[in-house]
Amino acid sequence: MTQAILNNLTTKNHSFTDLDYYLLPTLLGILNYAKTDKQFTKIFSSVIKNQGWKQTNQEFNNIPNKLNSFGCKINNLSEAVIYGRWLLNTVNQSSRSHFTKNILLSWSQDFEEPKDVVLGIVGLAIIGPTLGLIEKKKKKKSQLKILITENFFKNKTRTQLATFLNRNSLQLLNKELNLVGGKMSNLHPDTFDWWQDGGEIKLMMASNNLIQKLNHKAIKDSLLTILNEEKENFTLAISPSVGDKLTACHKFKVLI
Repeated sequence: MTQAILNNLTTKNHSFTDLDYYLLPTLLGILNYAKTDKQFTKIFSSVIKNQGWKQTNQEFNNIPNKLNSFGCKINNLSEAVIYGRWLLNTVNQSSRSHFTKNILLSWSQDFEEPKDVVLGIVGLAIIGPTLGLIEKKKKKKSQLKILITENFFKNKTRTQLATFLNRNSLQLLNKELNLVGGKMSNLHPDTFDWWQDGGEIKLMMASNNLIQKLNHKAIKDSLLTILNEEKENFTLAISPSVGDKLTACHKFKVLI
């Protein structure tokens, strides 16, 4: 369904923006979760319809290929509500998310509005009481991951390494803040949790080749990372919003 919606966008005036790129994994994750939860689907689609958005017929340039191949993993209703509210709030606060808005509007047209639900953005806040008590499941603690090579690690003193970690984590956080208008409260829920919990950094060792491969995959899958190079050694900072999506299939030596 998602790919069909994407194929039906037919204008030439707007580009797929950096914000749309950032929102894409969450957007697809929510639409994928909605396939498994009919009650959430009815309410979420109704909330979208009542945002007052106008559908535009526009062709979006620079859209990544294979959009259906990726989406963030949403495990339960509690997570769907958290990510759904964040997505709608982010779209409503920016004029740079026409693509995301059109996808949500097009998707919502396939569902009838429930008659007994309070509508609007507040509607998402009452999904829990509407569907029954939601037991909030404790999520794995969010981490900002940084990959470095063995040579890079060996050539740094502890002070230099600490400076590097601080600079790279702030660089990545600043990039994410710029996408959401500069407000900490607007950050992706996992990144905001990471910041509130003290900003834990997981430092791991990888080869130059693997770091470059993971960065290429991140670009393809719309995952927020920053690649740096220092004296032929690559480093890769991975946003907490990415979770384990990039690193789960690989084994790394954990340094911190």
